[in-house]
Amino acid sequence: MLHFGVLEIETPLFLAIVTVLMMLLQLLLCFKAKRKMIKTLPIITFAAITAICLSLAPFFDGWDFVGIVFIAICAAVVVLACAAVLAIFAIIKKITKSIFHNSTTHSFSIGFNI
Repeated sequence: MLHFGVLEIETPLFLAIVTVLMMLLQLLLCFKAKRKMIKTLPIITFAAITAICLSLAPFFDGWDFVGIVFIAICAAVVVLACAAVLAIFAIIKKITKSIFHNSTTHSFSIGFNI
């Protein structure tokens, strides 16, 4: 159970909310960003957070250690979710590009051929 002032939220719910929000941000970046570096920015950021937390974890003990490992696990889950969104977007983009590239005649949805 996480406590944010008067708000108490279950840990899996918190992780799900953060993951879904980051997946939506990643999807927005996939559609709007032109440069690949910008598209991978959430993955790079949360991978760095995961690496920093895991490298600092041996220096803590008790509940501090648990907290650092929890942050690392949350960041790793977000990295995996954002990577999955990026991979699905790349696959769909490649499939749609090959479908539209291989068609010899372009037609509108109402049946007119160009």
